[in-house]
Amino acid sequence: MKALMVVILMLLAGAGAQAAADSVAVFHRAEKVGVLLNELGAYGRIQQFMDAVGAEGRYRWLSADESVKIECAREDVRATCTIRFLPSEIVKIQGRSVKAFVATKEFQQSFEMAFESSMEDRFNLVLTPEGIELWAGKRGQQP
Repeated sequence: MKALMVVILMLLAGAGAQAAADSVAVFHRAEKVGVLLNELGAYGRIQQFMDAVGAEGRYRWLSADESVKIECAREDVRATCTIRFLPSEIVKIQGRSVKAFVATKEFQQSFEMAFESSMEDRFNLVLTPEGIELWAGKRGQQP
């Protein structure tokens, strides 16, 4: 009986649920939109984004009017970002989506990343030397 319990426990431990390699969730309210990105992988999109902006373990960026905030952190094989949007001249919250373009010369190289969840939440980020463009939306929304 004891041996059977050990075998069952080993099988349960080996068959444990694992999180997806990446995820995106968009939290939408009229007064604020939040986006949460998580990713596993040594050279995933968030890792590449942090390389593109010259960040080490942590990155924080705030638009001049404070309506867009990006915070990211990474380790060797995982990374996470939270992005917060507040309504402003540069942030447009419409329906269940948000779009922002921040003109800035802070980013020297171009970079793009996109995420889509199984629940159809989506997030796009485009860096250019002219600025940063961001879009996030819930199911059924298009950029």
